[in-house]
Formats: sequence, structure tokens, C-alpha cells
Amino acid sequence: MHGSPVPVLALASAKDPDLILRAMRAGAREFVVLDGSHELARVVERLLKQGAKDGVGRVITVFSAKGGSGATFIAANLAGMLAEAGQRCVLVDLDLELGDVQVTLDLSGRMPISEVLRNMHRMDGELLRSSLARHASGVHVLSQVDHLEEAEQVKAPLVAPLLRFLATHFDYVVLDGLQGFGDLALAALDASDRILLVLSQTVPSLKNAQRCLELFRAFRYDGDKVRLVVNRYQKSDPIDVEAMVDSLGSPALGLVGNNYGVVTTAINQGLLMSESAPRSRITVDLRNLAATLVGKPLPEKQRSGFRSLFSSKKTTPDEPRVSAREAKEPPHGPHRATEST
Repeated sequence: MHGSPVPVLALASAKDPDLILRAMRAGAREFVVLDGSHELARVVERLLKQGAKDGVGRVITVFSAKGGSGATFIAANLAGMLAEAGQRCVLVDLDLELGDVQVTLDLSGRMPISEVLRNMHRMDGELLRSSLARHASGVHVLSQVDHLEEAEQVKAPLVAPLLRFLATHFDYVVLDGLQGFGDLALAALDASDRILLVLSQTVPSLKNAQRCLELFRAFRYDGDKVRLVVNRYQKSDPIDVEAMVDSLGSPALGLVGNNYGVVTTAINQGLLMSESAPRSRITVDLRNLAATLVGKPLPEKQRSGFRSLFSSKKTTPDEPRVSAREAKEPPHGPHRATEST
């Protein structure tokens, strides 16, 4: 989102649902009824405090070049890494009918997207966060899949106001579940600050990534907005990553390694990689990816002394322990992004 950081307030003499909706679509952050109360003063005071403390968060969309590329895995773990590092983060599943985010994190939905849209005009950050499902990592989750009967209420014109609203209350809004280039997906892509295009070292994935990048360029997304993330990276793969990235003409933000057994175990248990395999190479890659987005190193998740002594979890044979030196190294691969977003 590249709009003005100045909050816009809509003022009216009466509460009209249609007028509220139009105001939010136009970019208003708050809707205040001028009824002689002190509500306007309270809203202004709250916005001033938010502006001094937070600023506007960033919207990161994880977009799959091809089905099965692991975009949901990347999105969930990226959001978890950001939350564990102290960033206020919300993970939004925009696959309204068959989204996998809740299953991936073993969570039950609470307030759905449709209800957040209905109540944006009266919700502050505290009420919003208390209404959303929250993972142990600290990441909040917003989905619609438990309320399919209302999915049709989530229209494309409402996506940008929703993301603006979330970005005023979270440091990072991570989007998952975008399918193709329909109206809803395009609205989300337009409103994003950064698009992570997830692909793998396969010819179909490479061809689809090329098509996606051609469309992104046609949409006039600037050079800093789109970055590649190569998932299931293997150095020995016949498709060389450096050649692949050069052919696509877009920088790689990070490479995430390949270990089917470790990843499948985490997914089936509803755990993040930092919980299931905190010292694995894949976890280090994900942490480096999150650090690149934030612009500074992220601390490794600490385990309690009691759990460290008695935990039965062990590193798998094909997933060797990572030394302290290796853990500090940036992601392997041809591009080692260090810039902050």
C-alpha cells in the first residue's frame, strides 16, 4: 500500500451502513457520528497515539507460481517467525472456501473476515486482536473457511480497506490463499507492499513464474515489490537456481531447503518449523527470510531449560544440526538480500 500515512476520518450526522461502507472503501480509517458526544475527540486521541507509536504496517503477499509450491507453508512460518521476533503480525487466508492456514497452525477460526468487514468502523486494535484466533507463536489469524455461508460477502472492493485497517493495528499483514488473477486476488496484489513469488526447481513452476512476472510487470508493479522465494531448494538439482533466477529477471529474496520428512511432520502436527525442528536447515532459511524482510537478524527461539533436558525430540538423520556459525549465515544461493523493506 502506498497511500498517505495521514489517517482520514469520515464525519456524519447519523450512522448509515451504506455511507459507512462507502467511506471505508474510499480509505477512511474511522467513521464518527457527530451527535454531541466526545467520540470525535476520543477517536482523534487514539489515532494520534497509534501514529506516534506504530505508523502503518506492511502487507506481504505470499503468491504461489504453481499449486503445490508450498506457499501456505512459507506464509505460516514467515508470519510465525515475525511474531516470535516481537512483531505484531496477522496471517490472512484469502482462500475463502478451501484455505489451509487454520489447519496448518491447528487453530479453530474465531471472528471471520466477513464479520471484521462489518465491524471495522467500531473496532480498535485491542478489540480486533482479542477477536482473532491466536497461535502460540503470537501470530493472529484471520480466515473465512469456518463461515462459508458468508464468503460471498467478501467482495474485491472491500479487500484494500480491510488491508489498510489491519495495517494500522499490526506491523505485518501476511496474505496467503490467493488463487490466480481474479478480482479479489488483484485487489490484494495491488494493495501489497511486497509480493513473494514462491516457486520450485521444476520446469512447470519456472514457466508459471515467468507468466506471473509478465503480468506483474503489466500491472506496473515496481522493481522492489516482487521478489522470488525458491522453496524445496536443492543444490544438486539439475535446474540451477542462479540460471533460473537470471532467466526470470527478478531477484531472489531467499532459498528454503528441502526435507520432506521434517516438513511433513510439522504440518501433520500443526506446528511451525521453529517448534517442530528449531535447529533444522529449513528453519534457519525461514528465519533468514524473515530477517531480510525486517532488515535485521532475528533471534533464535529459545527453549526452556526443563524442556531442553527432557524433550524427546531429536534431529533427524537427514537433517543435521546447524552449528552456531551456520545459523548466523544468510540464506544460501545466488542472491543474499540485506536490504530492509
